[in-house]
Amino acid sequence: MSAAWQRVLDRHADLFEEIEEGASVAVVPRSVVAPVCDPAPMLLWVREPDGMTARSAEFSGFKTLASDLLLVTNDGTLETALSRDEPLAEIKRQLRAGGMMFMVLRRKDELRSHGWEDFLEWLGMPFLGTCR
Repeated sequence: MSAAWQRVLDRHADLFEEIEEGASVAVVPRSVVAPVCDPAPMLLWVREPDGMTARSAEFSGFKTLASDLLLVTNDGTLETALSRDEPLAEIKRQLRAGGMMFMVLRRKDELRSHGWEDFLEWLGMPFLGTCR
């Protein structure tokens, strides 16, 4: 699945241009999400020097997770997204429809310094609200 998501991330490289190297999004099935859990497979989107990279990783709970953001998926959500013409738009739709849950694991100032503002706004998650 990482290769398919890599193609999606490459196609939307401009969305991730401002993100700081090392910043990441973890994508984890809802069935394993807990503060601490037995290791389970997860998808990780990590900003590397050449752009955003999709790779497989291990999830051991959000207390030990180094990612900035966490997308929690229902069964089949990622597969459904990949079957669409615009998988990232499907993720956005699933977030609004309840097919995915979104967790922020860093403070707002950390997210800003890591460059997540544009991505969060694109997802429809107001970053700074109406007052700036």
